[in-house]
Formats: sequence, C-alpha cells, structure tokens
Amino acid sequence: MLLSVGIFGSVGRRENDSMSDLDVLAVVKSGTSKIDKEIVISYLPAEYLPMPLSISWYGENRIRNMYLNGELFAWHIFYETILLYDAYHFLESLGRPEKYKSCIQDVRSFRAIFDNVASQVTSMPYNSIYEAGIIYSCVRNIAMSASWYLCARPNFSRYSPFDLQLESPCPISREEYILAMKCRMSSQRGDAPPPGVDADFVLKIASVLPAWLDDIETEVKGRMKNG
Repeated sequence: MLLSVGIFGSVGRRENDSMSDLDVLAVVKSGTSKIDKEIVISYLPAEYLPMPLSISWYGENRIRNMYLNGELFAWHIFYETILLYDAYHFLESLGRPEKYKSCIQDVRSFRAIFDNVASQVTSMPYNSIYEAGIIYSCVRNIAMSASWYLCARPNFSRYSPFDLQLESPCPISREEYILAMKCRMSSQRGDAPPPGVDADFVLKIASVLPAWLDDIETEVKGRMKNG
C-alpha cells in the first residue's frame, strides 16, 4: 500500500537547475507487496517528468524510526518535501523529528572516507574522476551534517559547504567544487566526465581541505558544548 509521495531535494528547495535529478520520496506500508513505480510517477507534475528520476523507497516503520532517532534525512524530509499524495496523513502525523544528535559521528564517518582519497588516486590515477566525485560527496555531506550547528537551519543544498557560518571559508573555489560535483554525477549517471580532472587536480583539492574540515569539527564541538 502506498502511503505518501513527495518531491524533495533541489526541486523541493526550489533550487533545481540543469544538473538536478527529480528526487521523489515514496513511503509504503511496511510488510506490503512492492508498488509499481508507475503509480508513483502518476502523482508527479508533468513539468518535472523530463528530469532524471530518482525514487527513494521507504517503509513506514523506517521513516517513523528516522523521525524518532532525529536522523538528518528525517529533517531533510520535514523541511523540504513537497507532498503530492498523503491520503492517510502518514507524513503529516509524524510531526517534527527529534533533535539531530549524531552530527559529530556523521562528520567523522565522511571524513574517514575523504582521508582515503589521496592514497587511492596516487595508486590508481585512472580513477581520478571517481575519487573527485568522492571528495564532492564527502565535503557536501560533512557540510550538511555540520549545518545543524553552523547555519540558521539545516542546509541540504549542493552548495552547503559555501554557506557555513565559519571564520574560514571553503578553501576550494566554487568552480573546482562544481567540477568535483560533475565527476560524482558522471560516476552515478554515466554522464560524460568533465574536462580538466586528473590526478593532479584531485590531489590539489584534497590537500587544501583537511585543515578546513578540522575547523568544521572543532567549531561544531564548541557549539555543542555551549548548548
């Protein structure tokens, strides 16, 4: 049984551009049979149908637990979802998620992945496109997690690293960041990789980010300590 359908992500934020997917949340009743994706698609506005579609399927119990645990994705849903179908008032009934409590753990988990990039691209320079995409994914996810403390409200934008309330700005340029973003999209979607990305590019941006990522963790811990 289908309980809820909504659009989130860049379209939910009204920030969609030529690089955007259409991120769709589909919530089904736990323990029921699989729903045909065409049923979900039938609720989507026609104007968005040409966009690449990405459906995130969740059972009601998993969503409910996300809200109870204060997971960051629950806040993503809470703040950004444009509801298209919620006949049983499932999402509406969940109210506000609990406070997000795993910021430091999440920051550190993505940092651990980031810290492995330089050695990976040094040993396998032909994987530069993939590793550049890993840098984008880690830096964005670290910034989204940290935004709980370093922005007025959680920031789920692709450009969240540039919106943090930190004394030190992101040390890579927006242009370099977008190249890494396009590398991630190339790896995920099979798009043509952007020109100008090689092992030297990856090692350059990987070398300037660690001190800034340290600053993020230090600032988050300070703000957590101060309430």
